[in-house]
Amino acid sequence: MCPVMKNDYPVELLPPDISPYRRGNTGIDYVTTFDSGVAGPHVMITALVHGNEICGAMTLDYLFREGVLDHEIKELCRVYVSRSVKCEYCGNQRSEKARELGVFEGQYDDLLNFESSSVYDDRQKAALAYAEAIAWHLDTDDVFWQRVHSHFTEPELVELGCFIGLTMGQQSWLRLLNIEHHEVMDQGAAAMAPGFETAEALATTKEADDYWAKI
Repeated sequence: MCPVMKNDYPVELLPPDISPYRRGNTGIDYVTTFDSGVAGPHVMITALVHGNEICGAMTLDYLFREGVLDHEIKELCRVYVSRSVKCEYCGNQRSEKARELGVFEGQYDDLLNFESSSVYDDRQKAALAYAEAIAWHLDTDDVFWQRVHSHFTEPELVELGCFIGLTMGQQSWLRLLNIEHHEVMDQGAAAMAPGFETAEALATTKEADDYWAKI
């Protein structure tokens, strides 16, 4: 009989639950395909192999949770919708990850004038035009679709469209509840815009004549 050996190196990582990804879109369990919209070979990525089960599962979970579209684009579109419909709760939040990736406060300030602004690149402007069309039910033409397709693949546009739709729904609910930051489960200043770090700072900022929701 093999003696039981003491484990001097305890395992501290727990495997994530990947069962939500089982269905996929191919009819084969745990197999998902994406079309880049660009001609070329179909590349297969195998996430889970023997000896790499936990790390592979973590990578798979990360890719599905993070999506195929860069976070900065989604953050700008999220706050564009907030500013458009004057959802102050979401409009006064910031993504810490987006900050780390280089999104700066001036980009939030200019969202409603994105087309004429110099703080966005062409790709960001195309994404914001897509968000604008969804939020305001704008008529679109071939020029519009050529513009967005020149910057984004089909999976990226699907993901961004779903994200914008979810954002609009949750913001409608928050406006219905009429709640404010620091009223429910106040956990500090994390993910707050400058000037909204505390209940006192929030009240002062909202009293200012140039507060964005008053303009």
